[in-house]
Amino acid sequence: MENHLIHLAQLFAALVCGLALWRGDRPARLVGLAYGAGFAIALLAFNGRRTDVEVLPFLLDATILAVFVWVSLRWRRVWIAVAAACLLMATVAHAAALMDLRIALNTIIMTQNIWNMGAVFALLWGAVWGSPRPGPLSRLAA
Repeated sequence: MENHLIHLAQLFAALVCGLALWRGDRPARLVGLAYGAGFAIALLAFNGRRTDVEVLPFLLDATILAVFVWVSLRWRRVWIAVAAACLLMATVAHAAALMDLRIALNTIIMTQNIWNMGAVFALLWGAVWGSPRPGPLSRLAA
């Protein structure tokens, strides 16, 4: 059951990134592209060793966080600030796990899932309700 939930969360994140690329305005497309590319790289590079589990995602999350902060400062949208805050917490959790290897792997995984889902929901908010393009979901924002 645990693997099914992880796969559903990954599918949901991929769908939200696709929605942001398809229906989002420029900030949503940039954030969706950065998050989706980092997500795909992390899935491809994961090989199951403890140090690799933390170093690569830490570097990816730090890079994606820089993109989120740049987009947030450039366009000043609330949803981007929320996504950047969630990703900042995920990046700090990676740093803590790198500094102290006594932290249980399941604790790190749960922390990453929670904060990354926060960033995904913020991206969904920006892709659906933050987009100026009229579409089938735009009447929900009215």
